[in-house]
Amino acid sequence: PKTAYISPSDDTDEYTFSGNKHYKVTISMEAPQDGENTLEPWLVLIDPEGIEETYSRLHHSYGPNADGQNYGTHMTVRITNHHLAKTGTYTIRTRGQAGHTGKYTLSLTVTPFDMPENLSVSTVAGKPHALLTWEDKTDSEQGFYIGRKQGDGGWGNLTNVPADTTTYTDTTLAGDTSYWYRVYAYDGTGQSAYSNEDGITTVAENDGGPIY
Repeated sequence: PKTAYISPSDDTDEYTFSGNKHYKVTISMEAPQDGENTLEPWLVLIDPEGIEETYSRLHHSYGPNADGQNYGTHMTVRITNHHLAKTGTYTIRTRGQAGHTGKYTLSLTVTPFDMPENLSVSTVAGKPHALLTWEDKTDSEQGFYIGRKQGDGGWGNLTNVPADTTTYTDTTLAGDTSYWYRVYAYDGTGQSAYSNEDGITTVAENDGGPIY
């Protein structure tokens, strides 16, 4: 954690860190409240292009994972498990509201949220089914979404499976058709990048026909 001071002559501090798209960050700014410190904390996350991505201050925060609380002895604003939208150098801007000043402590936690890797799709012997396997590369997902497209069609979500799953069998296939798949991890606030794509082509259905 970083401890600093907001004063009338120095009312804004900035800190930078290297961010990866889809990774999660938790940022907390805590300000004590006593006779010498009256700072009402205000926290802003700025993306690599200089655009505000999210912010948190008392009574007014942006998005479901930003909030602020007054605990009496201290005030805290947080951005919790926010999935970064871009890759590059991010800036954390700290300041106070309404001209108040005082000490604060800033903390940052970055949690990787990597995409599944090495997706492989194969046919199931004797059945019109596709067997998917992949590697789970993150420790904090709630599950995985499996995307599928048929032939030259568009992508759609086929299904989702629980955390730590690394295999799925698709039994809803037609004969003589190409299918492509991709997988991504998700949690309550965002998702990973997509895995690689892989696919199969099912064999034509054969009803036997006449015998001569």
